[in-house]
Amino acid sequence: IDLPYAASVGPGPGGNVAAPSLDTSVRQAKSALSALCRISWPDAILSYSLGALAVSMWLEDVNAGAAYTEGIILPQFFGFFANPARARQNGLPGYGIHHEHGYWPGGPRYVEIANPDDGITCCPDPSPLRTLTDQVDAFSFAELGGWSQDLVDRLLRNRWQPSAFDWRD
Repeated sequence: IDLPYAASVGPGPGGNVAAPSLDTSVRQAKSALSALCRISWPDAILSYSLGALAVSMWLEDVNAGAAYTEGIILPQFFGFFANPARARQNGLPGYGIHHEHGYWPGGPRYVEIANPDDGITCCPDPSPLRTLTDQVDAFSFAELGGWSQDLVDRLLRNRWQPSAFDWRD
């Protein structure tokens, strides 16, 4: 089953300048995951890239007891490929460029697969690329105002990932 969500990071393929932001795509995917796990109870969820990010963030919400996740039944297995929220593990360098995922619920088995040369899943810490991901989460021409509001909020609350600029590197 493919989840019904935009799977977009703002203006994208096919010249669709009205595509939703990464934040909106993740919200849509998290809502679809909750609906799926209330009605069909899959045995496993496999995810890739933006989908892996959405599943990671959904599992963080499930673990935190978010209201929209009430009544779900978790699958027994989750597989993540090229997860931008990959945790430090298995001797791989760095962690996901978007963030290092928080706690997930106990019970299911989790497997994260990453290429050590992939800057999205194995981004070094600190890296100036992390600031880039912070800046594009809410970027979309379809959601006017959301991007600038997010950037102002990040500036006011200092919501930035650790990064460093070493031009010799």
